[in-house]
This record gives sequence, C-alpha cells and structure tokens, in this order.
Amino acid sequence: MKHWLLSLLFLSVPFFSMEAQHPTSIRVGAEYGFMNLSGRLSGHWEFRHPPQGYFNPDYQGDEYATGEGKIHYTGLKVEVPAWKSRVTLASGLRYTNVSQQVLPFNSMSHLYLYHPAGRGIDIYRLDEMNESIGYVSIPLEADIILLGYYSNWQVYLKGGIQAGVKIHEKSHIHFTSPGMQSHENEVLAVIDKTPGMFYSNLYGSLGLRWTLNNGIRVGAEMVMPYLFLSKPNWSFLTSDTFPGLQLTVAIPLHSSSFK
Repeated sequence: MKHWLLSLLFLSVPFFSMEAQHPTSIRVGAEYGFMNLSGRLSGHWEFRHPPQGYFNPDYQGDEYATGEGKIHYTGLKVEVPAWKSRVTLASGLRYTNVSQQVLPFNSMSHLYLYHPAGRGIDIYRLDEMNESIGYVSIPLEADIILLGYYSNWQVYLKGGIQAGVKIHEKSHIHFTSPGMQSHENEVLAVIDKTPGMFYSNLYGSLGLRWTLNNGIRVGAEMVMPYLFLSKPNWSFLTSDTFPGLQLTVAIPLHSSSFK
C-alpha cells in the first residue's frame, strides 16, 4: 500500500506542476513592432521620364519613381486571462509612426513630377518626397493558445483591431533647385484631404512566447499585413504592407479571480 501511495504522489507531481504554469494573474505588458510598406505610389502623383536618357513607351508614371516606407509602433497594455488561461484579452495605448519616401527609380537621376497647374502643366525636378505621420490608438486584442498549454513555451494565434487619431504630420518635397522650394505648398495642395485624421485597421499574428518561472512572458509574433478600415491613410504611398514582427514582454501584477 505504501508503494501505491508513493507511486500516486509521484505521478501527481507533473499535474500540479502543469497547473502551476497557468497563474490567473493580470499582466501589464509592453510591445514594439515594425513592418515595411509595399512601396506602391498613391494615385495622386504622376512622374515622367527624364528629358534625357532611355524612354520606354510601355512605362507609366510609377516606373520612374520608387517608394519605400516603414511602420514602427510601441505601446503599453493590460492583459487579462480567460477560459482557464487558454485565452488572453488585452487593451491599452499604442503610438504608431509611419515614415515614407518617394525616390528616383535610378539613383543617378531625379524625380520629374507632372503637375497640373492653373496656368497649364508644370514638370518639377525633385530629389525626393518624404512624409512622417504619428498616431495614438487603442488596440483591442484576443489570443488563444494553439500548442503548449501545459508548457512554458506556447504557440498562439492573435486577432485585433485598433482605432486612433493622428497627432502629428510632416510632408516635405525636396526640389533639386533651391529656388523652386517656394512651390512646395502648391504641390502639396493636391493632397489636401490626405492623410486622414482617423486611423483604424484589423490585424492578426502568429506568436511564440516563453513564460518564466516568475510569471513574466516574453514573446515574438509574425504580424500579418494590416487590413485598413480608414482610407485614405497617407499622402505618397498606398496602405499596402508586408508582414511584420512584434516583440512583447508582460509582467504579472497579482493573483486574481479570472479563470
């Protein structure tokens, strides 16, 4: 009988150990993420081929310019466990910065911007166009564990939505000739109603996280391209994005009654 009790006690140790890995604690977390924009030019702009050099009649305006951009964001959020810690609900505050550039397709050339004006058609020679926009938003997220419920390592699927407002914006056109810089506001008037004041999108991610013995979670996520609900979003490029990366850390506050 004594041997049976010892065997039962030995077999119960992994069970209690696994249950201990699911503390029902509220966590406070920090995040940082980034992704690249696809670089597709907005329909507001039309570029022409250089006056000298090659010419291809099949080219459209976009082929004479290239775009690039990045989205960086950081935030703080509160995480609440649910469904015996299989699900985590989270919300908080996030700051997002969107930076974008339009450059000559050939680094040895310039941008030749085709611009309709009241007196006719102007073609401006530019070195580059750039824009930086900042947003503050509130994200609402939920993730569910796919693999590793009884382990310190877990694979999870997350879905979320965020909505916010623009807090700063700076658009700039660099003319090749300094004397033409006075035309900047005239050219930027084309985008009078963009970028929009509001910012909202849906997103999803697949993540891997590690829970330390003290309950701290460290995670990394592959973020799928955003599905924007607010349009238009930016002045120079479309809102198409590539997949991105997000890093997170969450610290438990105290035990709670959430199950």
